[in-house]
Amino acid sequence: MSSPTPTAEPAPSTLSAREAQRLETRARLFDAAVAEIGRSGLAGADVSTIAVAAGVARGTFYFHFPTKEHVVVEVERAQEAKIVARLGTRQRELTDLLSVLSLLVREVLAAERRLGPVGDDRPPSSSSSSSSSSRSTITRDCWLMCWTSSVCRST
Repeated sequence: MSSPTPTAEPAPSTLSAREAQRLETRARLFDAAVAEIGRSGLAGADVSTIAVAAGVARGTFYFHFPTKEHVVVEVERAQEAKIVARLGTRQRELTDLLSVLSLLVREVLAAERRLGPVGDDRPPSSSSSSSSSSRSTITRDCWLMCWTSSVCRST
């Protein structure tokens, strides 16, 4: 699973030194968690390993992320926002619902290829279905975001 950028935070120039340090620690934890989950799967990912990789105490992970699943949700949200932004930049060529849905499906499948089977800890060969829980979440949430955005309302 590649390490996407966590959700947007305030501009660094408007932050206190303490807030900047908090955000930097959170970013290190996020990157370490994404790497560990990518290596070991969600169930196999170890919070202690994530904390060591980020150079913090184990409890610091829980200060920033209540569970490992919250890291995955943040990854999904970042991907969803990127997909909706891409749909928005191509708004002129998306003249009907079919073209919107076609592009949406292509973008979601590309995100799934980049992220891998995050929500399903079974190896791909033993999975009877190609969709995992995180994949269906990305698809559903992207559809909802697209539906409520001006991209879909204007077509």
